[in-house]
Amino acid sequence: MKSLLKLCVHIFTWLLIGCPNVTRLDIDQFNSIQRGQISPTDVPAFVDCVMDGFSRLNLALTTASSKQTKRTDGYRVETYSNNRLIVSADVLNSGNVELFEQKAAHGLFDVWSTNGELTTFDRCLKKYQHDKS
Repeated sequence: MKSLLKLCVHIFTWLLIGCPNVTRLDIDQFNSIQRGQISPTDVPAFVDCVMDGFSRLNLALTTASSKQTKRTDGYRVETYSNNRLIVSADVLNSGNVELFEQKAAHGLFDVWSTNGELTTFDRCLKKYQHDKS
């Protein structure tokens, strides 16, 4: 009985504390979902397209938010749910673009769907992608 109580206390503590937040520095925690190449002159418009799309998805959800960060080599657009990074898009000044999804985005206690972000990124990529011919 004492060991069962101890186990319950550990589980309760884990639930209160939660899992540590993952950042993009934890590269082993993310899968590359899609990548492409756009014209470097289209980078600002592509970032706006992705950010606007991600933000529109989160209007009805109070636990989700998107943010855009200017980086040395370009931009990063991310969606968080309950302060947990779920999806991250890198848009480099060179025109390389890539979408990453956290491996645990569809975990046991998480009901978050990343389909909207994936669709948004794909739509923006089709709009601005270099002609492959």
